[in-house]
Amino acid sequence: MTSIILSTITGLNYPYNIYVCDVYGNNCAYISQINAPVPSPVEIVLPPPFDDSSSVGIKIITSDGCERFKIIDCIVIPPISADCSSYITTGSTKIFKYDIDTNVSTLLTFPLLPSISDIANNSNKFWVTDTNNPQQITEYYINTPPFIAIYNRTLYPPKFLSGLCVKDSNTLISTISGVSVGDSNIIVEVDVTTINPTITNKVSLPGTGRLLGGDLFYFPTTDKLFVSSVSTGNVYLTQYDYSTGTLEYDVILNPSITGVNGLSSKNDKLCLFEYSTGKVYRLDDITIPTFTLLQTTITEIGAASSDVSCAIPPTPTPTPTVTPSITPSITPTISLTPSNTVTPSITPTYTPTNTVTPTITPTPSYPYGFDPYVYLVPEPQDTTSLTNLGNYMYNSGSTSFLGWGNGGVPSTSSYSNDLNIYIHYSGFTGGSGNFITNVSTLKGYIRQLTGTGTDTFGCTQNQYTFNTIQLNPVQVNTGIQYFYTLWIPLNSVGGTMNNMTVDIGLSSPCSTDIVYNSIPDSVLSGINVVVSNGAAIPPNIYRVLWIDPTCLLPSTVPPPSLSSPLFFKGNTKT
Repeated sequence: MTSIILSTITGLNYPYNIYVCDVYGNNCAYISQINAPVPSPVEIVLPPPFDDSSSVGIKIITSDGCERFKIIDCIVIPPISADCSSYITTGSTKIFKYDIDTNVSTLLTFPLLPSISDIANNSNKFWVTDTNNPQQITEYYINTPPFIAIYNRTLYPPKFLSGLCVKDSNTLISTISGVSVGDSNIIVEVDVTTINPTITNKVSLPGTGRLLGGDLFYFPTTDKLFVSSVSTGNVYLTQYDYSTGTLEYDVILNPSITGVNGLSSKNDKLCLFEYSTGKVYRLDDITIPTFTLLQTTITEIGAASSDVSCAIPPTPTPTPTVTPSITPSITPTISLTPSNTVTPSITPTYTPTNTVTPTITPTPSYPYGFDPYVYLVPEPQDTTSLTNLGNYMYNSGSTSFLGWGNGGVPSTSSYSNDLNIYIHYSGFTGGSGNFITNVSTLKGYIRQLTGTGTDTFGCTQNQYTFNTIQLNPVQVNTGIQYFYTLWIPLNSVGGTMNNMTVDIGLSSPCSTDIVYNSIPDSVLSGINVVVSNGAAIPPNIYRVLWIDPTCLLPSTVPPPSLSSPLFFKGNTKT
């Protein structure tokens, strides 16, 4: 994805019509209309062929006829390859990548590096607070391996920040001074969507006079925040339930562990870096508390960080075989009853045995790259397609789901495993009967900016909802029905999602003549689907939207020929 963020437009009256052109101002394509003044930042996703251009021209035309044109050079950001190493600092100028397993530190190069106070990172961004300018944060794009850092922007928070960790791609966590002299530091949430971050107070550190004097680390899967702090000669480690602000544990570390200035994670365990000795400890249990010494590395570590998407339990090793719940004594001819009343007869060429060895090994690959796109998956409802799909699902070890047309929406039993097998079906890569289009190309960009804007079709788009997906008649067989599902990477919607309502229209973008604000199955939308390597869509943790029977399109049998595009758009995420 190539995008441009308009941070400010001056001297023009809104609404603005935005076009992207070549550098000569020709071959322009309409992007969207902005109906509000900018500096509220607006992200423009460049359509092909401009998404591969080194430079583009942005043309803005207002309703009163004024026009402005500017050439913008595109910075190439390397593709994201997440790295679960920790990052540590010594002094004010050195940042190392540190492998806890091997105890190897590698000195890194950052352009325009300020005097380091603290650091934080996720899979593709890195933030550094400035000792000399505590109201500045330098932001970089990063990629590894090999490690590359590209300066992106400087942020100007309204208050001095002490300590830093990541909550999500748009939010950091830090502390500020208490209201009065002698008060404990206050934990704050820092929204870094714009270069002028907003700060929201969360909760004060315990007692009086408690100062950060250390670091913070957040675990998104458990919603726990850990803070190392100091007061009256003691060193503390504090655990909070982040959403509620409830203080759960507050333990004294010294004299066993002193001067903890850096916190990171190894899988789902907190790691503490002791300043004076370079010892690296793992927190095993804060209720007792107990720690394990992992390594001894370089001394005087002033800060530490690691990608929060790596703060998850280690990947379990799956058993090599799957025993299906389907009785193995079934006759070789299986009768499947699709939910749209088409009854295909499946005649497998296999002989069922007591053990089915699946061809898909659902081993998730951690961590997952950030992929801000939703994928539209059409399942053809003709007899041949459903027969082939049902045979594949059964032979591959699916225990309770053979495709929507062969029994409706899946049950919660073995849901993730069965859906992982489903999306590995070769038909979804296109070019096979009525599986015409590779579903990896049927995608819509998920808006990351806060607030409401417009998508590339000019339709209203809220944060963490997806851009209008246009499905053209040539991408399906217009003479049959398809059932459509929407696959949403969980890390592209802030890491949490209960559900997302959907608009569907015919013939024109933004139309809702098929359905408006439709609510998908509220149980299945809250269950993770782990998609492993080799599927028709990138490996990730997904939430799948099932809108039954609305997403059976066209809705009548026999279906009328589809002569106009279908438009799918995310409405509201909860």
